[in-house]
Amino acid sequence: MNAWDKRVFWIDGRNGSGSAVLIDRQRILTAAHIDFEPYKWYTIGGPGGSFKVHCMFISKSHDFAILGSDRLPEVQLS
Repeated sequence: MNAWDKRVFWIDGRNGSGSAVLIDRQRILTAAHIDFEPYKWYTIGGPGGSFKVHCMFISKSHDFAILGSDRLPEVQLS
């Protein structure tokens, strides 16, 4: 197992599902085309179980979204 394995999650948006990556202790990067609504809450799953995250920012033109929560698992970030 490498350091990235603990940072990858799955997420269901309003238009399907996909993967998401923990980029720091409280934020996750994912694809905008999964379709998120700002300030709405979504469930992600991965190492350590399921967590509630909210959409902090979405850029449909660049196809990325930032999701956040203060309840994400503690992961060693390099």
